[in-house]
Amino acid sequence: MTILTGPEIVATYAAVWEVAIQMREAARKSEWDDLTALEGKRSGLIELLATSDMGALPTAQLNDEKADWIQKILECDTETKSLTEVWMVELRQILNSLATEAKLSDVYGSNE
Repeated sequence: MTILTGPEIVATYAAVWEVAIQMREAARKSEWDDLTALEGKRSGLIELLATSDMGALPTAQLNDEKADWIQKILECDTETKSLTEVWMVELRQILNSLATEAKLSDVYGSNE
């Protein structure tokens, strides 16, 4: 188990933010495979933080920096979530259309 120092914890939150920005950009461009890959990278960083960040850091400055990074991450996540929700609605519509098409094909037979 890796235990990070205060500055390393803050740097890891900064790295999470960088990945969050990349995820937001992938969502803006509808690059869903890239978004998924980035989520894996982010999960590794979050897991590292989960085992290392036990709350308050040694100095007020580090705590303030940590709070700032967390706020930035949350802001990025809000937009990414909004973009992915739009995509999920579109995907549901496509899947429902395909399901309807399949049912019609079963009832009336294929045109092929």
